[in-house]
Amino acid sequence: MLKSYYYAIAILLCMLSYNAYSQKVDPTHIGTVKGIARDTAQNYVLKSATVSIYKAVDSAIVSYQVTNNYGEFSFKNLPVNLLLRLEISNVGYAPTSKTFTIPGDKNAVDLGTLIVNRRDILLEDVVISVPPMSMNGDTLEFNAAAFKVDTNATVEDMLKQIPNITLWGDGQITVNGAEIKSLKVNGKSFFGDNVKVAIQNIAANALQKVQVYKQNQGSTNPLDSTLEMNLKLKKGKDIGYFGKFGGGYGTNKRFESDANINMFSPKMQLAIVGAANNVNKGLNSVNDMLENSTFKGQGTNVEYQPDFRESGINKHSALGANFTYNFIENPTYDKKNTLKSNLFVRDRDTDNSSESTTTTSISSTDKVIENNINTNTSNNITQHFDSNYEFTKKGHTLSFSQNVDRNSGESTDQSFRNARNLQDVLTSTNNSLNTNNYNNNNFYLRAGYRYYPYNRSSTTRFIGFNLDYSLTGYNNESQRLNLTEFKSFTGTNQNNKFNRKYDTNNDGTKHEINLVLPDLKKLLLGDARLADIGFELTNNLVVKTDKNVN
Repeated sequence: MLKSYYYAIAILLCMLSYNAYSQKVDPTHIGTVKGIARDTAQNYVLKSATVSIYKAVDSAIVSYQVTNNYGEFSFKNLPVNLLLRLEISNVGYAPTSKTFTIPGDKNAVDLGTLIVNRRDILLEDVVISVPPMSMNGDTLEFNAAAFKVDTNATVEDMLKQIPNITLWGDGQITVNGAEIKSLKVNGKSFFGDNVKVAIQNIAANALQKVQVYKQNQGSTNPLDSTLEMNLKLKKGKDIGYFGKFGGGYGTNKRFESDANINMFSPKMQLAIVGAANNVNKGLNSVNDMLENSTFKGQGTNVEYQPDFRESGINKHSALGANFTYNFIENPTYDKKNTLKSNLFVRDRDTDNSSESTTTTSISSTDKVIENNINTNTSNNITQHFDSNYEFTKKGHTLSFSQNVDRNSGESTDQSFRNARNLQDVLTSTNNSLNTNNYNNNNFYLRAGYRYYPYNRSSTTRFIGFNLDYSLTGYNNESQRLNLTEFKSFTGTNQNNKFNRKYDTNNDGTKHEINLVLPDLKKLLLGDARLADIGFELTNNLVVKTDKNVN
């Protein structure tokens, strides 16, 4: 009987092993395909032509690349035993299409030479599909229509579909490993050059192309160029608006709410944002609130979260606006006429109370029990307004900027302490009251002019100058009151009372003029190297007044 039992177990294990082996799935095979693209008229190889591979069943894009200088293309990591469609497109040529399948037993296909017809010798109609990527001069362009996303997707969702583009958690964007230093929308800054505001609010179906190019910013040295990305919107999509409203209410009367409305056109951008909460979430600037209240709402910064390290109940409310107007619809680095302004108002109320009991042993038979009650209330209002105007045309730059800040508030700090012995007899009290009222005002005004030769060569000796004027002013007022009273019930000679008032008033102004002549060596000595020593002339004039009253 026992032997039959062992036989049954052995047969069962064999069946399970066979079943497990039969259910193994072979690892997914990957294949390669290569070929050469040639011109049908001149028999020239086609370099920088876009070669795309789609799934034939649903036209989903699999991979793409551009041909090298010999017209060659080579794809790896392609699915086998699946019908694929290859398309070649180039400026001035009709799209060329070819279907193929990579057999699983070979894992490689050589398509040989593919002839691409010029558009002027087309013999029949063809269906033109949009290539996912193309080169337009020195600009790398990704066509939005080639990437399938949901109907409610944003630009961020579409960028994640492009293999060459990587979106990092800290908001950085890289293309082929190179960092994007600036992101534009239709060639202009979009609500302060904030990447998240652009890619998490603009709908993917409004996008026509993603353009990547190098920007030299007026420098003649190619090493000084930076990589820039431009989101080119479809015609008619460059006028619009977007916004968001959110709110929540919880236990103990805790609440949180925020709202924003953003409008844009080819020349104007306006953002209005507001928020309020009593969950210790700080509201520090317009840009912070815009960045962290996007339509998609992903990647909220740690700084824009409730700070549970703060004590007490902190109620924050803020309102801000961001305005930009381009008098020139398509500004460039050397031709712009732009006005920008920001407004931010914040109100913060703090209510904090604490109570503690401390027991101090004086001897084995004597102890002092202290009860402390502390209350603190404060209110702070911060107001900020700044504006900037810049006019640039062919080597001349004129700019004006100003900002005004006001910080006012009041606070009250009270402390009540009493001490008792083991017999619960009151021995002393120590009470204090501190109040503070303050009003701080600061303003800054700047005007600047910069000239540099618009058409400059290696023989140009005078390369321009910078002239700046600035005015800074401040006025700070504060009134403080400190009241402290100690009363002893064991000895009246220890009683003490402290009453002090402080009234301070500080104000001042500062005028400053700066004149800078850069590269003075070239101006005076031309191309003389002088061991590569360079120098410039700077003239600085400062007039300053300060008044302090205590």
